[in-house]
Amino acid sequence: MILTAVTFLPVAGAVAIAFVPRTSETLVKQLALLTAVIAFLASLPLYTRFDARSPDYQFVETAQWMPSFGIGYHLGVAGISVLLVLLTTFL
Repeated sequence: MILTAVTFLPVAGAVAIAFVPRTSETLVKQLALLTAVIAFLASLPLYTRFDARSPDYQFVETAQWMPSFGIGYHLGVAGISVLLVLLTTFL
């Protein structure tokens, strides 16, 4: 659930910003900053709970979307990708 939140929080923030009037530039900036901070804080457990001794994917999330077509949703992190997710949310 952590990876899904980290992945889609920026999208939710962008949708929220889309409904803010253009004249409210300060509110747009505040919402953007708030979204970025929340996404970064949501990514911190990936780093703190990651087991570096395991070579397997961790924080794996799977869901069948269209099983008849073999289409599904699958996320997971391994090794350096944890650091890259953390770096991306920080930036």
